[in-house]
Amino acid sequence: MRIVIRKAVESDTEFVIDSIINAEKSGTEKITYCEIFSISEEDFRNILHQILEEEIEGFEFCIKNFLVAQINQKMVGAVSGWIEGTDGMSSSLLKMNAFSFFLSKTKINSSHQNIKIIEEIGIEREIGCLQLDSVYTLPEYRRQGITGILIEAHINQVKKQNPEVKKSQIILMKENLSAMEAYQKAGFTKVLEKYSENRKISEILPGRGKLLLERQL
Repeated sequence: MRIVIRKAVESDTEFVIDSIINAEKSGTEKITYCEIFSISEEDFRNILHQILEEEIEGFEFCIKNFLVAQINQKMVGAVSGWIEGTDGMSSSLLKMNAFSFFLSKTKINSSHQNIKIIEEIGIEREIGCLQLDSVYTLPEYRRQGITGILIEAHINQVKKQNPEVKKSQIILMKENLSAMEAYQKAGFTKVLEKYSENRKISEILPGRGKLLLERQL
């Protein structure tokens, strides 16, 4: 089985969007952004199309930030990677600005309470670190090391292009045990855990806990 890793291009948009949505579900049927903004999965998909077309670098929803894996010309996995804060703005602010541009003012205003609730377990990304997100592999191709290969490709790319970057980070839901296992195999260790007994959080997120994993480069 020969796995080909390459940078995502515009024609990969549908697979990238599928990867983002499935990664957001974290093994459940809950999509955080749909809950935050009170939108449907179809609405979220349409907004992702618009955001990706803008090619805004510095956060996960950018085609240029994705590497994809192919087997026999079939796309089987994807991972987004970027260096946090290179343009002076955090990825969370860039992302919120993008949603604000494509969502109605009513949706944005109604999201503030939900955002405030989940901030209780929020984890801040470290400036200057390689961030990995929207990690997804098709179910029938899992446990074949594809996630690890994609992560290594991102890390090797950063080592060549930005040798000053010394750390990579991944933020995930505590309840996503299969993802945790894959990241540990890729050399990541848990450095921070946040958990809340507030049940309102699990109405928005696929769980009530978040983990920060790190790996030295």
